[in-house]
Amino acid sequence: MCELQLAKDIPDPALRSQRESEAAYWILAAGNSGVTAAQEHLARMAFDGIGMPADRIEAGKWALLFRRNPMRLQLGPSELDPALDKKLRDGLSEADWAAATARANQWRPVIQDVGPAAAPAGAPPPIERPAFAPPSQTNRQQRRPSGTY
Repeated sequence: MCELQLAKDIPDPALRSQRESEAAYWILAAGNSGVTAAQEHLARMAFDGIGMPADRIEAGKWALLFRRNPMRLQLGPSELDPALDKKLRDGLSEADWAAATARANQWRPVIQDVGPAAAPAGAPPPIERPAFAPPSQTNRQQRRPSGTY
């Protein structure tokens, strides 16, 4: 979401649009993983057409997913931004909300593959994480205090 903020300061419209699209990619990955702050941003971005084509029904879907997300009570904003909420209530018809609800009902969280093949051109490289390996039996025995077994 920081990338999206940085894109606002780029004077070249083509470069700004490219940065917004890259930011949208990563925010969408987070939103699809259930990150509440990303879901709220996606509602705003879809409504306003920032980094993606404007789609009010998609905006409504992300707002509904935000509201349904139980993690919003623990992490991130707990209520939808009031200005965004008003914009959505005023901008979507009952038919739009019905379509948004249908999309939200079909949505399932996913674990994102953000490896090099999935990332858009110009995206930062993935973070290298060491593979997890449980400690070997030998290591466990070496850690036992002497005289207790």
